[in-house]
Amino acid sequence: MRQFVFLACFILSLTQGVFSAACRDNTGTCIDTDKYTCNGTLYTDACAGAREIKCCVPYAPQNNCATPNVGQGRCLRSSNSSCSGTAWPTDDCGGNKCCIDIPGTLGVDISQLASVDFFSCLKSSGFEFVIVRASCSTGTLDTHAAQSMKNALSAGFSPSQIDVYIFPDSRQNAGNQMRKMVEHLKEEGLSYSKLERKRMK
Repeated sequence: MRQFVFLACFILSLTQGVFSAACRDNTGTCIDTDKYTCNGTLYTDACAGAREIKCCVPYAPQNNCATPNVGQGRCLRSSNSSCSGTAWPTDDCGGNKCCIDIPGTLGVDISQLASVDFFSCLKSSGFEFVIVRASCSTGTLDTHAAQSMKNALSAGFSPSQIDVYIFPDSRQNAGNQMRKMVEHLKEEGLSYSKLERKRMK
């Protein structure tokens, strides 16, 4: 009998549009988006049930926009509005961006060939610098570095926003490895902001 009552209540909750279970990550409540409006951000794949059952994560009182995996913030009034953090594209702000206070600046380091589309996606998502591997731990040049740097430039990153790093081989002359890498990028007509050295763990 108890199982029947539970099942009936469960079905009723779905037909009414709200299932009182929390989202899988316990950050919000599962709702029927065909019947109810979420005063926050909706996430898919966080609730059981039909496609329209989605996870609603309400905004904090001081916030009115959010982006997945980054956080909540405030909608900028226009494209020229100032943002003390990072401005992210979002559907919550009617074409404007969501300003999220993140200490520092966002960047990424890569060790594989990256396309123009990849860098364009980073650029539109608020990333402000990239670090490209230019030399491998074997002491050889990274053959994809130059093309990745050119693709980053084509996507709108400036030379001052592009750094390079090397994994020097301790069994080889460090100066020769550095010289070979610098000359190679110079031959490709590329410049960079900073050079970093990484150590193998």
